[in-house]
Amino acid sequence: MNTELFFRDPLLPHVECRRSENSGRHYKTHMHKTFCIGAIDQGEVEYTVDKETGILTRGQLILINPETLHSCNPKRFTARNYYVLYLDKAWCLELQQSLWKTGQFCPVNVARLADESLFLNFIDVMEVLLHEKGVLNKEQRLIELLENVFLKSCTVGEHREESPPSTLAG
Repeated sequence: MNTELFFRDPLLPHVECRRSENSGRHYKTHMHKTFCIGAIDQGEVEYTVDKETGILTRGQLILINPETLHSCNPKRFTARNYYVLYLDKAWCLELQQSLWKTGQFCPVNVARLADESLFLNFIDVMEVLLHEKGVLNKEQRLIELLENVFLKSCTVGEHREESPPSTLAG
């Protein structure tokens, strides 16, 4: 039996997420206005993101830029368990501006990111979003995750210079 959990919170309007278990559901090619990250923890998925196609397995993330045609469907009509995170593009830009000097959203340059520790962090953050109360830990964990995703998957110009440490007269 297919089960789904969703997270939406008016205190975190820039994020939505979904957990689906035992899903054999197929999706037509579509797009979102949001930046999306997905992962499966059981099964295999055939994906198409823009013109790239491949197989997504456990331990990998699928990264989908806003307004990019894509589909992710179970391989050979078998069920899979998956998570999807939907993030507001303007919020992502603000986060990217804390990392780089940029005036516009920097798209990711890979659709599939094979990084076991980032995958495990993503799963953990998704579980926090879906099950923990309060928003401060959720927001902090989300920011840390996205910083790592963007640093590993975006090609941008100049990095922000670190502020010199303040010295206190004593």
